[in-house]
Amino acid sequence: MADNYLERKMEEYRSGRLQAGSRHASARAAHGGLTLEYHDINLLVVAPVITETVDSLVAQGVKAGCRVALLSDDRKGGTALAQRAGTRFYPGLPLSKVTDDILGRWGSLDVILHTEDIPDIAEMSPRIIRLADHDAPAHVVARYYLFLAHPDNEFLTNLPT
Repeated sequence: MADNYLERKMEEYRSGRLQAGSRHASARAAHGGLTLEYHDINLLVVAPVITETVDSLVAQGVKAGCRVALLSDDRKGGTALAQRAGTRFYPGLPLSKVTDDILGRWGSLDVILHTEDIPDIAEMSPRIIRLADHDAPAHVVARYYLFLAHPDNEFLTNLPT
């Protein structure tokens, strides 16, 4: 009886079900066919206003195991979101200062997700993904952008439209 218990626990451990507190979380599709590992991906979300999509994107990014920073002019909404999601918040600072601080703290910045045109953003070294308006629910749109932000899917942001 005890042997079966240990075998089941080992099987749960190998499948990832016992690693809920792990920093290396994964996003799994409902069908179980797709698994993306988000190992130490550092995201910066730049949005002048905190919308439902931005809120969902930040929350789901943190849940997937990414380090997420938020740059916004919306101090009230940004502060509330940062406290709720457990992320860094930069209220209304220049992008260059924010990226310098992130590089100093985290060592790298992998992806910038932004909602508006930002001057000199093309000179930045991380991947840059512009957030567009969508009619889909906010949580679906957030999953879409997290999928694009994954390093294995970098080619998707360079496909011709």
